[in-house]
Amino acid sequence: MTVPEPRVSPVTYVVCGLPEDHPDADAFEVRVEYRGDGLWVVRRLGRFLGRDGTWSYCYVWRDGAQEPTTDAELAEYSSGEDAWRAEHRFDLDTALRMAKDVAPLVKCNGYTVADVLKEWQP
Repeated sequence: MTVPEPRVSPVTYVVCGLPEDHPDADAFEVRVEYRGDGLWVVRRLGRFLGRDGTWSYCYVWRDGAQEPTTDAELAEYSSGEDAWRAEHRFDLDTALRMAKDVAPLVKCNGYTVADVLKEWQP
């Protein structure tokens, strides 16, 4: 069997309100990452941006303190997780627009993008 040529896919965009050469730019990044089936997420520090503009770490079933154990609970969990994903996955244009909208609002250690730019002397 011949091993095919490895597939290479562009899967991440970095969106940032600071210039690329700013020493703290990586601390203010928002990432748009591919999740398959033509859908993308907007992420920052392990959180996902939802359609409503709020950030979430992941889907939490009920109170988050238990795992589903019955078929009915598993169905409920799966349905909830599918709904959460639908609220947090976007086509590329939407994901990039959302990332551009939130990038200027990012804070790191209490500093906004505007604060950092005000103090920066390139």
